[in-house]
Amino acid sequence: MIPSADSKEAIQIHIDLDLPHILNKFYGGPSKANAVNDEYCYTLLKRAADFFSENEVKVVFFVITQDLKLGRYAELLKELYFNGHEIASHSHTHPYFKGNVSRAHIEEEVGRSYEEIKVFFGAPPTGYRSPGFFLNDQMLQSLIDAGYKYDSSLFYSPFIGLLDLGAKLRGVSTGHRRQRPIDWDNLKSKTFKEFPLPSCLGLPFYHNLNLYFPRPFKDLMLYLGSRSGYSPYLFHIIEFADPEEDGCLLPSSVLKHPNVQTPLKQKIHFAKAMLRGLKKGRVNMLTKDCI
Repeated sequence: MIPSADSKEAIQIHIDLDLPHILNKFYGGPSKANAVNDEYCYTLLKRAADFFSENEVKVVFFVITQDLKLGRYAELLKELYFNGHEIASHSHTHPYFKGNVSRAHIEEEVGRSYEEIKVFFGAPPTGYRSPGFFLNDQMLQSLIDAGYKYDSSLFYSPFIGLLDLGAKLRGVSTGHRRQRPIDWDNLKSKTFKEFPLPSCLGLPFYHNLNLYFPRPFKDLMLYLGSRSGYSPYLFHIIEFADPEEDGCLLPSSVLKHPNVQTPLKQKIHFAKAMLRGLKKGRVNMLTKDCI
């Protein structure tokens, strides 16, 4: 049994901060494109922060802690934290774990990111999401041992194989990981919570995938998801890239990413409609406050 802490009246908004240099490595781009552009990272984060502020929602920012060495970007994150948003961990270096990953590697990623957040923000993180949604018993126990109180990596869809095939046909290595059953009853902590990503019509329900659907199906997902209040609702920072303004700043490999080349105004319009529907008659809460 999953130790969940869902509330039908609570809407949680999450955003994974997978910056362009992280995505370049995922898509196998040239090593020269791994250079980190602090100013552009700040610009993407500022766009996202302004969007959430304009729509009056508090957000959980899932941070890749190696990027806390960036100047303006990291200072904006700290400002957002002190303005009432939540900071959670998305690992230290954002590795794409495989099924044979060692316990030591997992512990290094979750433990170091926990400590980095604790030092930089003055308080430890409560939550974690694994890169590629990788989740197994070792990962969960390592999170508990490190001091985390919740995870939000779990999602299931009977259509994962089709999603993987669609990605491969576009020349993209899939980030989806088939998750093995978790032995929840044998975890050392009985108070640790899991906030699974929701599904709609059997498909994972999060923003980047919803944006990718053709118009009629996209509208259906908007209607069903917002009417049902599916939560947590997950964004990614790359969804705030503007193909017109940012073309020379984005690694060419990242242009493969779904929706990067969709006009920013179109992406924002859909995001506003989704948030408006999710918030209707419900309370926006940080995940740490839902435990």
